[in-house]
Amino acid sequence: MFLLARATVWFDRRRYAPIAAVVVISGLMLLAQIALANGSFREAVAPIERSDAQLWVGPEGAATLLDSMGLTSDRASVLWVIPELQRLEPFATAFGFLSATPRAGDDVMFADWQGGSRPVTIIYIDPTADAMLYARHMPADLRAQLREADTIVIGDEDAKSMGVRLGDRVWLDNRPLRLIATMPGLLRFGASTVLVSKAAQPPEIPPSFWLVGLNPSTSDARISEIVTQTGPDLGLSILRPDDLSQATIAQFVFESGAGRIFMYSAGLAFVIAAMVVSQVMRAAVLASLREYAALRAFGIGFARLCWLVFLQGGLIAVVSIAAMAVMSLALLALLDWASVPYALPPLLTVFVFVSITAVLLLSTVLALRHLRQSDPASLLR
Repeated sequence: MFLLARATVWFDRRRYAPIAAVVVISGLMLLAQIALANGSFREAVAPIERSDAQLWVGPEGAATLLDSMGLTSDRASVLWVIPELQRLEPFATAFGFLSATPRAGDDVMFADWQGGSRPVTIIYIDPTADAMLYARHMPADLRAQLREADTIVIGDEDAKSMGVRLGDRVWLDNRPLRLIATMPGLLRFGASTVLVSKAAQPPEIPPSFWLVGLNPSTSDARISEIVTQTGPDLGLSILRPDDLSQATIAQFVFESGAGRIFMYSAGLAFVIAAMVVSQVMRAAVLASLREYAALRAFGIGFARLCWLVFLQGGLIAVVSIAAMAVMSLALLALLDWASVPYALPPLLTVFVFVSITAVLLLSTVLALRHLRQSDPASLLR
């Protein structure tokens, strides 16, 4: 039966090619949506994932980067009761407007929108050599350059779109700064990110979190004890970086407007793909009724004929998934070339492949009901 299914699919490949095309296009659309959305959400937690702090500390009840309303140094000083603590480093952010030219007028926001500049998230960086924030992403020599007054680091994408080069002046809230470096991966969800020295941090902006560096010999059990017991005792929220990152991404996905739009659009795309695949598979079966009737006339029973059609659907699924895998790699290469942030989690990738395969096989099963029309007597009409 398998050889017959393979032969019929190859012989009638023009009939079955539209099914494979619909499956591949639908799968690529879903993968692209997931990759781009996850890339945006992943960039939002880049300060966590690109730092080497062992713990992040915020006010009591803070579970994501968006929850903290500020934690002053006197509140964070109680952390020194932890014997293993070696370093404390503030994490403070603010919002501003970045432009390639100075803006005229007192209303910076209005002037920047008129001038085509962009809103940015400002992250204040400790320029000392052993600083933890962005330690995995910022070379030591670049961090040392931030000790200079009025310097700034922006994303590669922003530098290209603004037409600025290293050494040029850019204006952050109408304050002139010298561009000392550009870095990839600073295109955060909702706004770009710029890095400036902690020395430029206004006093009215308290840290939203504190990064904690522990003794390297601290055991995982001891870290868990600090998170679950010491934190509540001190009236603080002490979080592992992975937990803070996952909670922040979940908040963006399930609570932000963009996250809901992504989920609704992905669900709608999947439903439309399922409907189209079902209809195309049904049309292919109906178009092959005379061939199926001939097979029944040659002695192939109805049950075996159903199995033949199911095998045909399985072969189409295999070819479609293989083509989708190859084209997915090409899509990711294109995103890399265009410097577009993306992230494609393996579990979600497998889920898309399995879901698309299941839709095709289910559509094949639903199309089997039309085989009742493949009566050998119909060949005499």
